[in-house]
Amino acid sequence: MPLTAYGDAEDKIDIAFKNVSISMRDGFTDVPLFHVGNFKKLSLCGLTVKNSTAPCLIRTWTDDNVELSNIDAPVKEEDLIKKADTAFTARPI
Repeated sequence: MPLTAYGDAEDKIDIAFKNVSISMRDGFTDVPLFHVGNFKKLSLCGLTVKNSTAPCLIRTWTDDNVELSNIDAPVKEEDLIKKADTAFTARPI
């Protein structure tokens, strides 16, 4: 399951992860780690992602500021961030 953060267009959120290691759960290895929209800044520094076959690391619904440094993930650099081509939806788990 992705980490989902979708802020308000008028009151955007900040998201920051520093020196974090995440392993994707079996059955969800093909899902991007982040689904985000309406944020001031998404900052990832020292992030390690394991057990992922996702086409991207971050799926965004808005053109906001993403800052990446020292990322270790099994995703090509040009595929780290992808703009969503479908409407944002959230479902309860």
